[in-house]
Amino acid sequence: MGAELGATTSIFTSDENTRHYLKAQGREGDWIPLSADEGCQYDEVLHIDLDKLEPLVARPHSPDNVAKVREVGPIPVQQVVVGSCTNSSFSDLMTVASLLKGKTVHPNVSMAVAPGSKQVFTMIARSSALGDLIESGARVLESACESYIGMGQSPGSGTNSVRSLNRNFRAAQERRTLNYTKRSATAKVTP
Repeated sequence: MGAELGATTSIFTSDENTRHYLKAQGREGDWIPLSADEGCQYDEVLHIDLDKLEPLVARPHSPDNVAKVREVGPIPVQQVVVGSCTNSSFSDLMTVASLLKGKTVHPNVSMAVAPGSKQVFTMIARSSALGDLIESGARVLESACESYIGMGQSPGSGTNSVRSLNRNFRAAQERRTLNYTKRSATAKVTP
């Protein structure tokens, strides 16, 4: 998303958390430390207290058209899509499955879930989460980046779609649809 925000370069450090993840994947030998150059200068530094963040939503039609969920107000929602190449980790889908457990998706809402990888799909299949998602009425899609472009789950004309994706550009989905983007858990509780 750095490019969409005007950045020419986006760098993420490769720290002990990265090393731990790669070790869990059987790839610890691939880890190399990455960090900013010693003594580097930044044009701007932002400090964000994550404990003070409220749930946010990116309103149509840009990822930076952000508002607090409580400020958007109630809107009718016809579609909820959780997951794609973002917001579809094992913990994301476990959260959504726990919120849906024992409940049914509203009949006027189409809900789809796309695991972020084959590994995540396998993990939710081995847990009770996959069954909870299916029993709730959510459609389970293949692991792919399709849903953010509306492929296979293109929202209907004149509808509101809430998606836990990283993009909500007008051209990426049906032009007359209002696409809101949120975190997975926030997308689930919207309808």
